[in-house]
Amino acid sequence: MRCTALALAVLAAALSGCGSKEVWVKPGASQEEFVNDLHRCESDTQQIAQLGTSSREPIDAGRYFASCMNAHGWHLERQLLPVARHGADSFGSY
Repeated sequence: MRCTALALAVLAAALSGCGSKEVWVKPGASQEEFVNDLHRCESDTQQIAQLGTSSREPIDAGRYFASCMNAHGWHLERQLLPVARHGADSFGSY
C-alpha cells in the first residue's frame, strides 16, 4: 500500500509541472526566425523598460516581452522534461 501511495505522489508531482519547462513554439518556424524574433523582442523590451523608469507607471517587462513574441506568432507551450537516471546525464546538450 505504501508503494502505491508513493507512486501516486510521484505521478501527481510529475503531472503538476515539476518536470516540465515552457518553450516558445511557432509551427513551421526555423531556429533562425526564433533567434531573430527573440533578439527583436528583447531589444524592444529593454527600450520600453528604460522609458518606463522615467514615467510614473512601471512597465511589466515580462508581459511586454511575451506580447511581442505573441505578435510575431510565437506562443508558450509546456513540455515535459526527461526523467533523470541516477548517475546519468539524461538532459543531453540542453
